[in-house]
Formats: sequence, C-alpha cells, structure tokens
Amino acid sequence: SEFIFTQSGGTLNTAAPLTVNVSYTFSGGTLAGTGDVTINGPFTWSEGTVSGTGGFTVNGVLTITGASDKTLDGRTLRHTNTSGASLFDSSGQLNLNNGAVFRNAVGALFTFSSAGSLFVDHDSGAAATFDNQGTVTKRGAGVLNASTIGSVNFDNSGQVNVVEGTLRLGSGGTQTGGLDVSAGTTLHFAGGTHNLNAGTNVTGSGSVQITSGTVNVAATVPISS
Repeated sequence: SEFIFTQSGGTLNTAAPLTVNVSYTFSGGTLAGTGDVTINGPFTWSEGTVSGTGGFTVNGVLTITGASDKTLDGRTLRHTNTSGASLFDSSGQLNLNNGAVFRNAVGALFTFSSAGSLFVDHDSGAAATFDNQGTVTKRGAGVLNASTIGSVNFDNSGQVNVVEGTLRLGSGGTQTGGLDVSAGTTLHFAGGTHNLNAGTNVTGSGSVQITSGTVNVAATVPISS
C-alpha cells in the first residue's frame, strides 16, 4: 500500500530542508519554519496554516479542497505541476496574509472549479499576491473572487482562461499575459488598480466588465474575439 504522510494538528517546524516524496495530506495545524520544503508527491490541503520563511515548492499535484479556511501566512508557495490535475475546489476560502505569494510557475497548470463561489482573500498584514506565470483555468458556473476583503493582487504573465463562470478581480494587479474569456463567461474588474501592460492580450467572446477601481492601459492591448 502507498505510504501517506498526514498532518491534522500541531506544528511541523522545519529548521532544515525537508523533501516529501510521498502523498502529504494536510488537514489541520501549522507547517512553519525557516527550512525549505519541497513536496514531490501529491499535496492535499483541506485546513491549516502554512507559515514561516523558507521556500515552499509543490511539484506534485496540488489539491486545495474542503469547507474549512486555509491560510498561507507570509510565505511563498510555488506550484510547478504540469499535469493539469492540480485543483482548487474549496468552499472554504484561501487566505493569503502578511505578504504571502501564491505562484503558479512557468509551465504549471492550475484550475479553479466550482458551481459556487471560490475565495482567495486576505485577512491581515501586508498585501498579498496571486502570481500566475503558467496557465490558470476557471471552470464551473460560480465566481472566483480575488479578493472580496483585504488586498490580493492578481498578477498574470502567463495565460488565464475563463472557460466557465466569472473571474472577479477586486484588489488590483499587473497583466502582461493572455486573458481568454469564453462565450457566456465574465472577467470582472471590481476594485483596486489594474495595470494592463505590454504583452497583455484579451481574447474570447465573453464579457469584460469594469464596475469599480481603475484599469490602466499602459501599452497597446489587443482585444479580439
């Protein structure tokens, strides 16, 4: 049978590098420390806090799920998996606090999927960032909110595909990549300052809405169906 590493409470504090080559199920407690953490097996995150200052890299399939809130506190999570199986379908929100960064690396594929609302939010401390350098896909009829409270900048230098539902950007960010908005879907700028810089390319036959905040077009930005 497969070996599975599980954490449902307590604190795992890494003062030296830690590499996990098996399935890691994180359902509570805190993962902290100064040592770099590398997860090469599947990482399923349903509750708990990832904090500390060391690097945190998920090379395996990343699944963020469950009804409980999750917190990335002051740390950078770097997701590199290219299989297309990594998924956020959590009804509980993901809080990016104290300058945390969630980075979908170059070549990585990450999907947000739900018939209901999904939340990437910010509770405390310095502004946070969702940084897409790879490909992010929004599926399901619901709304992906980034964010409704606090400040989570949504930066994109890769490709964002809104295939179903709505992507709501409420806190600002910088765009230098592709934004494809399929028929029947919506890209909603709902607050903050959004900079559409050189390299931004908006395509598709869906709807782009601006209801609040500022959208700065700082270079020639093609918008085409």
